[in-house]
Amino acid sequence: MAKYYFRNVGTSWNVATNWSTTSGGSGDGQVPGTNDDAEFDANSGNCTQDVNNDFVNSLTTTSGYTGTLTIASSLFCDGGGCTLNGGTISVSSDKFLRAGDAGFVVGSGATLTGDGLVILRKATAGTATYNYSGTFGCDVAIDRDSADWTLQFSGATTFEKYFKDTGNGSSSLTIDGNDQNITFKGDVDININGGTVSWSAGNGTITFSGDTTQEVNFNGEETEAWDIDTTGTVQLTGAVDPDNITITAGTLDVNGQSVETTNMTVALGARVTD
Repeated sequence: MAKYYFRNVGTSWNVATNWSTTSGGSGDGQVPGTNDDAEFDANSGNCTQDVNNDFVNSLTTTSGYTGTLTIASSLFCDGGGCTLNGGTISVSSDKFLRAGDAGFVVGSGATLTGDGLVILRKATAGTATYNYSGTFGCDVAIDRDSADWTLQFSGATTFEKYFKDTGNGSSSLTIDGNDQNITFKGDVDININGGTVSWSAGNGTITFSGDTTQEVNFNGEETEAWDIDTTGTVQLTGAVDPDNITITAGTLDVNGQSVETTNMTVALGARVTD
């Protein structure tokens, strides 16, 4: 296992001389492989990841990285996961960035965006921590595979596009809000095609703030309190059980689904439809 630093002399991921064994060093590295760590820091430039279905152990962008890393051909980080603390990471359409057993950490200095997909996956049992405190600007899917595990939020998290459990595999997944505030601007679908999914509610707030119709399905799991503050509509596509519901703006379309809650507050101008 080795660590390779991307340099600032070319933009292609798939060129050995664009990588160094030291930060800011000469082109004495190689294109990172399955067991290697790829790092971008203050001495790294813009990069296009252009190796189809490429595997590395881990991907790191430090707080000093100010460039753009474009995931143009899909990247698997199944060993050491992804730690993104700087720069812009853009996932191209029909491509994905997948983090494995070590989790997916995104700090406030990084922007994760694009029309592609981020896959949260854990192949062995345990807890994966996904921390985000900025703009999570691409679709997010949970691939449960065959391991029982817990997805635990460890910071305020915003999902601008959909957040979806694929329902793949026969494993059990626990989503732990961990007293964090979570904002959804797109669809939410906790889908059970196999195995089980449970939501461990905490003392945070789930906010819905999209500008169109957000389809929401928690499969009847008890969740944190909801704040619906949208210019569009939150349409239920499955049973929900929030601690309480506040509709600050917009519409809650119950859509014939079961709603269990201890209290509902509807502000002037907001509405509930069935």
